[in-house]
Amino acid sequence: MEPKLSALQVANAAGHTWIALDDSHSGDPSVVVVDVPGVGTGQALADVAADEEMLAEGLASLAAEGLLAVVDGPADARDSSVTQLIAQANEAGAEVVLHDHAERITLRGALDVVGDHPEFTLLLLAGDSAMPAASGPGQVFHDLIGSSICPVVTASAPPVRSVLQELRGAVREGRLIGSRDDDRSFVAVRVADLAEAQLRVNQLLTTSIPRAFAQTAERIGVVVLDNPEAMWLNAIQDSLSDAQLPAKVTAVADVGTESWLACVVVISPQSLESLSRADFLAALASGGSHISLVHTGDPALTRAVRDTVRVPRQTRLAGLLREVMADAGA
Repeated sequence: MEPKLSALQVANAAGHTWIALDDSHSGDPSVVVVDVPGVGTGQALADVAADEEMLAEGLASLAAEGLLAVVDGPADARDSSVTQLIAQANEAGAEVVLHDHAERITLRGALDVVGDHPEFTLLLLAGDSAMPAASGPGQVFHDLIGSSICPVVTASAPPVRSVLQELRGAVREGRLIGSRDDDRSFVAVRVADLAEAQLRVNQLLTTSIPRAFAQTAERIGVVVLDNPEAMWLNAIQDSLSDAQLPAKVTAVADVGTESWLACVVVISPQSLESLSRADFLAALASGGSHISLVHTGDPALTRAVRDTVRVPRQTRLAGLLREVMADAGA
């Protein structure tokens, strides 16, 4: 039986191999899977500077040859744009290397991608610039978009079919919206303190969400936005362990591309001083069909979503890319 492929798993009929940089295509023999290692945050600044310069040379070389392109937009909206670019490259006789969720690629990871890149092959980076950058050094995807050295296709937002989708779109614009009684995709739960938050999370995992979505506790995610001391995260994990609930509690920075059908998102008051729109959007993306948002109702959440797009990083890559392209006369 032919493998069932999504739009992001199409190997073209002309026989060009699509090399996918994730592990979701390993069952398809027509696809070569390449692992991209990351790098820890302890990388020395001198090494970071050297890596930025080396990466700028490699990316600029691809851009000058017309072999670099970017698709930017929500994960559930990128398929058609990516598929169209792959088809265009294939029609021109070029193979394509795709790196999806490219906003999470680190500086060292990007060097590995460019260093291993086959000749005469389009490097296509698909990601979401509204999401947090990689946990390691650099913000390669964001800097590449900012450099304007290659085509950037902005994926259109998907049709809004639920309050949760509407909320995600609103957050991208710096706004919050409330839940609705006639839509179960998003529920806001206000609590007075940590003790009530623990109680409500337990209730959501054992009663409310299982009853509405037929999901057991171990299949429901719990994502916590907290400060570095992680008092709320640890306390919620302890309360679930005491109740012998097998739900996984994850800090938003550790979610990566992981998601669940339904997810409980908890925002501690302590996190609001450093919370960004990107962090909140990443948390909202962790539940495919449902998010229960547990928070204290602090107006600082509205301000954080409105005013703080991302935690800023001081990187040189965008400027270096423009300089290399100018020096090459491109």
